[in-house]
Amino acid sequence: MAESLRRIVVVITMISLSHGFQSARLSPNEAKIFSEYCGLSKNERNCPHVGFLAMHGRFARNFEASWAVHLHSAYPGLEADCGGTLITEQHILTAAHCFFNEICYNSPTKLKKNNTWLASWTVYHSGECIPMSEDECQRNQIKALTSKIRNVIIPKVFIDEKCTRGDLAIVELDAKIFPAFLAQPLCLASKNNKIPLKTQLASWGSDASRMKTITTLTKIDLSTIPCPIESTFRDVICVNESQDQNMCRGDSGAGMVYSNKGRKHIIGIASYGTDCRTIQMALDYRDEFDEWEKLSELAGGIFTDIRPFNNFICKYTGVCDDEDILSEYILDDNKTIEDISDAIILQRN
Repeated sequence: MAESLRRIVVVITMISLSHGFQSARLSPNEAKIFSEYCGLSKNERNCPHVGFLAMHGRFARNFEASWAVHLHSAYPGLEADCGGTLITEQHILTAAHCFFNEICYNSPTKLKKNNTWLASWTVYHSGECIPMSEDECQRNQIKALTSKIRNVIIPKVFIDEKCTRGDLAIVELDAKIFPAFLAQPLCLASKNNKIPLKTQLASWGSDASRMKTITTLTKIDLSTIPCPIESTFRDVICVNESQDQNMCRGDSGAGMVYSNKGRKHIIGIASYGTDCRTIQMALDYRDEFDEWEKLSELAGGIFTDIRPFNNFICKYTGVCDDEDILSEYILDDNKTIEDISDAIILQRN
């Protein structure tokens, strides 16, 4: 992939720097309140039906993963599906390549006019079932609510280092999720937290066996592994890929989540991995075409480690893993950010 990134031309509509960026970040008081309830589990309703989908993931029960969101764009020629994670009632963490995928693969860059393009995105949240797929909602499942995107903020390093670092995007919704009790924002993993051996991912993604987007939120278990020394990517977490459970198309941007002291934390964002359709084809035709060997060559999935970007997230959202960092970036209730030289911001007027 690195060779295909030798020459990149980025064409985007940038916001004016003359008046700063009007953010929706938390105030110091809001940030303090948020730190007291982030990642806490809500009362879960019993769901009698448990099934298997999306590379053998399992259905999520009501409110079992109410931090998970699904982002869908219907923009002609730039259709996209990605997962995401709530970190406030108005901010989502997802992958930068969901919005700049053509850059990473050296495809012809298309001009993205912010108002029309960002308006094409719909964010599904606060429910396990999204109505955009072919399957019907399961019994007792809650149909997801929808919101629209106001801003997308990505680290400039993602462009500068040709998609090999900083595959992270902060999505600002046009309003806070209402009613607020439906949302379960997660805590950020601290820089001092070690990478856990066992984590989970919750997303809608695709069912590789049927090659279609699924309706129901599913969860898969992830096992972290050491990253290869020769890896092109920086600041990442690597996971073992399995023929039994794996990410699939539409899972990009979903959060790597773990529990610590009764709270859920996000530590990674799904970036790259083996195409699940390749794995499914190897399973389906392993006898006829000797495809079984491909299953032993799975390279592992790659997640962006959010910890090196905690200061960036703090600056633009007000969600900080350290009070000292909070006081450095957010001194008062002023939501205007003057210095945005470290970011590329797409803004919908």
